[in-house]
Amino acid sequence: MKDMITSVAAISIGIAVYILSTPLDVSDAPFSSNPAIFPQLISIFIILLGFMLLINSLKSGAWSFEFKIKISSLKLGSLFLLFIVYLVGLQVLGFIISTLIFLWVMMYLLSNEKLLPILYSLALTTMLYMVFGFGFKILLPIGYFWS
Repeated sequence: MKDMITSVAAISIGIAVYILSTPLDVSDAPFSSNPAIFPQLISIFIILLGFMLLINSLKSGAWSFEFKIKISSLKLGSLFLLFIVYLVGLQVLGFIISTLIFLWVMMYLLSNEKLLPILYSLALTTMLYMVFGFGFKILLPIGYFWS
């Protein structure tokens, strides 16, 4: 049943991304004349994977599922609040500092360890900055304090 729910969600998200990426303006894109091509290709890929998962779940016949919530509602509320603070922090502190703090606090809340979340958040923030900042050359928020 979880696979069926996941497949329907993937198909829905894929359709929504495809529809939302259609009106992207044609600009001076260096690799293509249509900036909607990449999001539309990814959404088609997600839709195909969703259909494959749906067919596989229908073939297996696993209709019953058990849903266990292992996270307290206090942690869930604090994670939601943390995400909102992160979005504000992106504009004020910039990508690097906000992402580092966000990932560290989120991993600390979910794992209750002290040293590993710091190391993981440093590594993941560095990787994300390298991939999007240098690899894709996307301008990441630098914040009000650094501009």
